[in-house]
Amino acid sequence: MASWPDTAVAILRVLINDLSSTPDYSTCKLEELLCVSAHFIIQEIDFTTTYTVSIPATSISPDPVDDGDFINFMVLKAACLVDQSTFRTKASLEGIKV
Repeated sequence: MASWPDTAVAILRVLINDLSSTPDYSTCKLEELLCVSAHFIIQEIDFTTTYTVSIPATSISPDPVDDGDFINFMVLKAACLVDQSTFRTKASLEGIKV
């Protein structure tokens, strides 16, 4: 049986274009990022299921693998966080203060 990290990490890698044989982000880091994004979305959106997110334990309970809305919002939020971080890093390397 698949769990949320299997599904969410695969989708997130596609969205952030991290599909090479030597990815930029480790699976562990992406799982942590997904937990952070889950933490944000449960405060912003009311889901029919009440989810509990533990960032230190990198866990979401109950497993939202079958909740397409939750998975989609969590992954989209995580992709936005990655893009924002990438933009700031590239801007600072170019001498732009953000």
